[in-house]
Amino acid sequence: MKIIITLTTLLSLITCHRPDNHATMTYQKDLKQFPTFMVDFFPDTLAGIYSTSQTVDTTNKCIYYLYYDLEPRNTLNLEKSLEKKCLKNYIASDTGLVTIISESILEWDNSKEVYYKTLLKNKTLYYPVPFFESDDNLDRIGVKSEDIFSKKNISGLSSDFVIYVLDSKSGIYWKGLKPNKYMPVDWKNGYSKGICINHKKGLTIYWVIIW
Repeated sequence: MKIIITLTTLLSLITCHRPDNHATMTYQKDLKQFPTFMVDFFPDTLAGIYSTSQTVDTTNKCIYYLYYDLEPRNTLNLEKSLEKKCLKNYIASDTGLVTIISESILEWDNSKEVYYKTLLKNKTLYYPVPFFESDDNLDRIGVKSEDIFSKKNISGLSSDFVIYVLDSKSGIYWKGLKPNKYMPVDWKNGYSKGICINHKKGLTIYWVIIW
């Protein structure tokens, strides 16, 4: 069973140097699986170097879409815009983060299991964010995995990233998802969306997650 899950995870990851029309159409079609208000901030077109990861399998206990813009660029303007309109922003190394982790990851590493009693820690409200699983295959397209991921951080991202939460609400937003046993009482189901920026490397990650 674990082998099947691993293969499914690998197949859900798409990488490309020069996106063609077919890749763009697939990307746009994938986003249409989600409510429009959850993905309306995603780019309309693909970057020159990119990666995507997704699941709509409710047995994973969460639904998500991740779009990695791996084309190094100036992210300063985007950062300034996000600082004004985001609900909250967190550094990727923050130990107080509340992360939503898919069941397929927890089956391999139950040390990542964390039960959250509240989203409020040390007077800071932590909206749920995805756990970003590392992918060593990015090396083959010229992107260093360590520039994006870190096993040392709860978020799974390298410490150079800032996580901007654009919106997050509790409630049922996807049919078939059962209440998440790891989350606080009022947040057993919900969604969160946002953007992560590594200004040092010029990398951007767009994400939406539903649990």
